[in-house]
Amino acid sequence: MNPKVTVKEVSSVVKELEVVVSSEEVARGLEAAYQKIGSKARIKGFRPGKVPRSVLEQHYRQDAESDAVRELVQQSYPMALHEIGIHPIAPPDIRVTSFVPDQGLTYQAILEVPPQFEVKGYVGLNLKKDPIHVTDAEVEQNLKALQERMAQLIPVTDDRKTRAEDVISLSYQTFHNDKPVPGFQGQNYLIELGKGHLFPELESALVGMAPGEKKKVGVTLPPNWADKTLAGKKVVYELELKEIKDKKVPELNDDLAKDLGQFTTLDEVKGKIREDVAQGKEQAAKGKLRRQILEKLVVENDFLVPESMIRIELEDMLKRFEGHLKSQGITMEQAGMTVGDFSAKNRDEAIFRVRGALIFDAVARKENLAVTPEEIDRRIEEMAKHSGQAPAAWKKYFRENQMMGRVEGSLREEKALDFVLSQSKIKVEAP
Repeated sequence: MNPKVTVKEVSSVVKELEVVVSSEEVARGLEAAYQKIGSKARIKGFRPGKVPRSVLEQHYRQDAESDAVRELVQQSYPMALHEIGIHPIAPPDIRVTSFVPDQGLTYQAILEVPPQFEVKGYVGLNLKKDPIHVTDAEVEQNLKALQERMAQLIPVTDDRKTRAEDVISLSYQTFHNDKPVPGFQGQNYLIELGKGHLFPELESALVGMAPGEKKKVGVTLPPNWADKTLAGKKVVYELELKEIKDKKVPELNDDLAKDLGQFTTLDEVKGKIREDVAQGKEQAAKGKLRRQILEKLVVENDFLVPESMIRIELEDMLKRFEGHLKSQGITMEQAGMTVGDFSAKNRDEAIFRVRGALIFDAVARKENLAVTPEEIDRRIEEMAKHSGQAPAAWKKYFRENQMMGRVEGSLREEKALDFVLSQSKIKVEAP
């Protein structure tokens, strides 16, 4: 097959292809379609596979022509792209403009391509960086959190009632206008009293309860409640105390350090905490530097962004937002937001992010910042380690779901960012 192709430039990122398939190719395509239909057709008076084409045309012309057109487009489209050397970034919008079996097939393909631009302005940027300083108070705060995580919960076996400092196991169901509120229920939910994790009305009601005891407590939700359908409304919690637990917090000494398995003294633990906090601050500072870089380079490098890339970025942002809402037990509807609202509100940010990715990719290409297969494997192994999964399983998942390119792109962007930072003038601002 050798389709004829003409290209019209709609914009710098949108191309319109007109593809013409010859009448000879159409004839072959129709013959293949009728043979396929004929092998399965059941027409009275004829055995399967022995139905004359003239008879098939009387019964299945529309199906055969539709199948032929679909197959001809699928075969000719990649050839057309190869002939003109275009690499689209998303599936095309195809419209058949003419199909006459003895004259041929003509169709239009509207497709998007990456913007072509010569990246500039990324050397010698003036940037401001937050100072990296870890206070003793921050170390102590993190050490206290570690101490809390290592606490043991021991079930209370006597008949006493709850105290303000207890950890309790609680089951609850929430009602509004006598109807259960979806997502506002829990079974054997562990909560520590006296920490401000609950509404004051619930805290007060739960202190002094005995295991097995039940209570109903009314609570007026705040006006800024995430679920807009319930904001400012009164709900009723039906509580049942399941169990009381004593929290035994380990002392801050060398024994705690040894229990962690990789330390011998508490000072070593503090040193690691200080190192981790500093690393976290360094990453946060680097993120701010990245934003500064892009704010400058987006102005310096003006180009059109393909709509398909904006759409994909918005879809990713929406998934993350929905995941955040789900962790709070609410839906988009309950948050008072539609997909359209979200897209309209976040479109500019999505464009900014896509521009940033394209700019960093252009820097990487211009500076020959390649990513090796070994670097991709190491990154996936790191991701698997953080998630507690086997590296081999993660690599298999990424390959089967065609996600290796995403990992490679992320690494290439990191290299481009590091290169730009190495060429920048960075001033550390005073705290």
